[in-house]
Amino acid sequence: MTKEKLVADIQAEFASEFTGVGFNFSQYIQDNIEEGLSGVKGANSVKIIGPDLAKLEEIGKETKREMDQIKGVADLGIFRVVGQPNLNIKVDRDKAARYGLNTGDVNSVVQAALGGTVATTQLEADRQFNVTVRLAPEYRALSIRLAGSRSGSRRRAAPMPTSR
Repeated sequence: MTKEKLVADIQAEFASEFTGVGFNFSQYIQDNIEEGLSGVKGANSVKIIGPDLAKLEEIGKETKREMDQIKGVADLGIFRVVGQPNLNIKVDRDKAARYGLNTGDVNSVVQAALGGTVATTQLEADRQFNVTVRLAPEYRALSIRLAGSRSGSRRRAAPMPTSR
């Protein structure tokens, strides 16, 4: 039995049991090397990047349709990497300096407030647990809205980082 025949048999069996689910069969070490070289899972990949997810989805589907027509291309799929939104903070150095703060101090406070930081370690017998603190969800959301605000009052009692 060849590798291709084995994969085809397993693919057929899985397809009959798991309707609508696509499976990929590969060799673990080979996949890791290929992924390390290209940054994408798969022997051959097309990376489509940009800011508009809807447009990326459209381009991805169109690319897949075109590639489906190429003789010899098999096991074609779309690998969606949505990622996570970022809040980029730029500290106004002059305003922070007026209060005796440096950018590292401000960034540490923002990180602790929004993302959380380890305040202490709780010991329980032979186990250790980090105790993480951060702002409550409603205050984190407010902070993000304020940082992202481009309108309204810009007068604040303390230096406020700005987002971009």
